[in-house]
Amino acid sequence: FFFLMIRRPPRSTQSRSSAASDVYKRQIVEEMDDNNISNQHQFTLNFKTLWADNGDFISIHYSGTGSVISSVTRTGKPGLFGLLDHGMKTLNRFYIGNFEDQIKQECIDILLGQHTETVNALDEEVNRRLSERAKEYCTFEKLNILIVTWNVAGFVPGPNYDFSRLFDTDDQPEPDIIVVGFQELIELNASNMLAISTSNTSQVQAWKQIMISNIQKKQNKYHLVRQSDLVGIYLMVFAKEDSTSKITKVDADNIKIGYSGTLGNKGASAIKLFVEDSSLCFINCHLDSDEQNNQFRLQAIGDIHNRAFQQEGVGKVKKDRIEAYDYKFLFGDLNFRLAGDTVEKVKDLIDEYRRLIETGQTTKAEDFLQLLQRNDQLVRSRRFSEFLSRYNEAAINFLPTFKFDKNTDDYDTSKKQR
Repeated sequence: FFFLMIRRPPRSTQSRSSAASDVYKRQIVEEMDDNNISNQHQFTLNFKTLWADNGDFISIHYSGTGSVISSVTRTGKPGLFGLLDHGMKTLNRFYIGNFEDQIKQECIDILLGQHTETVNALDEEVNRRLSERAKEYCTFEKLNILIVTWNVAGFVPGPNYDFSRLFDTDDQPEPDIIVVGFQELIELNASNMLAISTSNTSQVQAWKQIMISNIQKKQNKYHLVRQSDLVGIYLMVFAKEDSTSKITKVDADNIKIGYSGTLGNKGASAIKLFVEDSSLCFINCHLDSDEQNNQFRLQAIGDIHNRAFQQEGVGKVKKDRIEAYDYKFLFGDLNFRLAGDTVEKVKDLIDEYRRLIETGQTTKAEDFLQLLQRNDQLVRSRRFSEFLSRYNEAAINFLPTFKFDKNTDDYDTSKKQR
């Protein structure tokens, strides 16, 4: 600590100095007063011009035009020419912001190698060489992932509802990561589709608590890493406690595809992350229904892959696309149907399959299951879809899961016969 002794002037001297300072300050303020036309000192005029010019230069940097209020700064009031200048600059800003800025930003991104469409030959070659020699400097370990998907059709269970069977892995090892994807968390009526994003808050919270309580019944402890929701779509990613330290770079995005991308009644929630040095992306989808909408479903899958994590607008960061990640998981209510056969014929095949299983004729039953899968729109479309063709699907050893009468094992008996 330093203690200093300061000298204080006599009281009268101090008062005179203070009074003189106040008068000087008032004179400066009067000189700078825009409303005091009689006191337009040359210093004031020069200062206003300098201030307005500086504002124009700064404005040109971020908007492409001069400041819309610089004329007022120079003259002290908005005159006719000032209003015309304001209008012209506003029009120029509108044009630049909507037609030129985006192109400029795209060019800057390409030059910096940050554009998602830019092919960086050097990086690709380096990554290719590193991948070829990965065994020389990398260690590998297995990662077990359990993915649960369910269209709950607006159902909200009680807090003590037992869903532990959903996470039963039988004789398989406990998963390192558990992913849960719901669709139709709320009823997709017009009011819910148009409502603000918080309209599903109660359902999200209810299902979140229920899933956490059921997952905690498992032998290992799990933590919620990330969640994301879009109207009726809800996605959660849990990680085993000893795996959470390996997870980094977690991010989420929602992609609306309902009504030309304006509504979230259909779309996807995606969560991406790194486990050690491997990248994973989980995509929970709810696509258009009806048999005749197959082409819309394929288009929607393309939109989801192209738009996910690609923030729209000038200056927005475009991150790696879904296909750039090491492992991608596409699931949810994709709404692909069995096309071609009548409902009656499909039900007859299902009944015959069940009869053969009950009588122990497993091999013959599998033949009937193959007959059903031949008409699966998803199986048929994978060959023609740029994105679906990149996914691998495990062998299907179960009957169609859509659509049952509620709380029964009976397929839809309503007029729709879905």
